[in-house]
Amino acid sequence: MTTTNKTLKNNKNNHQDEAMKLLQEVNKKLDYIIKLLREEEYKYPYHNSYIETFENNDPKNL
Repeated sequence: MTTTNKTLKNNKNNHQDEAMKLLQEVNKKLDYIIKLLREEEYKYPYHNSYIETFENNDPKNL
């Protein structure tokens, strides 16, 4: 039984390569978004509590 090669090949017609490239690009962008969200949380550590308090005290929810 042979295993499939999961490394990228230099073949323009290979859809697997394109899918792997897209997944790698999405992964990099997702990591960047997570990094930004963490930095935001470090800058304003209590802003989530403030938002929850504001939403709970909203007259529409009463």
